Amino acid sequence: GYGNDWMQILERHFDETVSATTSVVLEFDQRYAMELDYDYGYVDVRSSATGDVWVTIETMNNYGFTGTPGKSVDWDATSPPVPPGHPLGHITLDVSAEALGVEFDLRFRFESDGAYSSQDQWDNSTHSVLDGAWQLDNITLLDDAVQIFYDDADSGDQWPHATVIAAGHA
Repeated sequence: GYGNDWMQILERHFDETVSATTSVVLEFDQRYAMELDYDYGYVDVRSSATGDVWVTIETMNNYGFTGTPGKSVDWDATSPPVPPGHPLGHITLDVSAEALGVEFDLRFRFESDGAYSSQDQWDNSTHSVLDGAWQLDNITLLDDAVQIFYDDADSGDQWPHATVIAAGHA
């Protein structure tokens, strides 16, 4: 689950893509359960191609009707009832515009607002926060269709760790 007013970031610097000449593709598996229209997962990229500022290239949020907690998406979501155009369980993103031939930073960022998370309600009829937040697996980076990075979340930690106090918090 996850708490209210929460932010968590998984970030890594990639210098492996400097040799890419045609494409850089990011793939990953995901599941998420977060409050519809209030809590979000973001895929952000920063490089010299983005002017060294973070650019959000994908956003994840439960789907459903406004005013409801929404419905979660599981690992194997591939088709309806998830609406067309809604991010499913396996994601493929072309990050060539941001990462082709340059070093870049990738981050997965999850943010929740001040109320209604699994901290407040462990589960409900639509499972909108059950096993909540945003879970990632099988993160793969392809340079010209050749795998240059893979993390299956089981074979060891490939992400540097830093504890950073959020602005405005002591």
